[in-house]
Amino acid sequence: MKMFYISGGLEWHYGQRVFLHTAYVQEMLAGTRCFIDQLPHEGQSDHPVAQVLRQHCLWGGSDKQHGSWHGYEVTSDPKRGTKDIMAIVKVLQEQGLTQLDECPWGGGRHLVRAIDERDEDGIPLYWSNEYGWASKDTATVFTTVERKHFNLPVGGEWEDA
Repeated sequence: MKMFYISGGLEWHYGQRVFLHTAYVQEMLAGTRCFIDQLPHEGQSDHPVAQVLRQHCLWGGSDKQHGSWHGYEVTSDPKRGTKDIMAIVKVLQEQGLTQLDECPWGGGRHLVRAIDERDEDGIPLYWSNEYGWASKDTATVFTTVERKHFNLPVGGEWEDA
């Protein structure tokens, strides 16, 4: 998922946050020994995004509040923070990431239901990123933003959770 989101204002402990989807962070750091829940360390990834995050962010990682998104914080100093954000956005756009204009978590819960796939009792199956078509209790829950941007698996349709 090649998208990013910038939090508005100075609402965080340090400053604004740049959010990247976990799948992109893992792809960017593939083959490194970097922990996903922190900034990439020097020498662990020469990827341009890893480099700009190391240079301009104070902290980075994931938490339960933001689901599949990792946040990277810049300084709370408004002048420097703005320059940091601009530098990061430039590199992210050069790498083909799309900037979202709305918060990517919350704002709806959606499932993908199979149009024709059913279990042995005739109950529809649901999409699970972990298992493929499976029971509803193992289904992956998607946000409204993810619903707008993700392609459905073949034979699936959206359903509000």
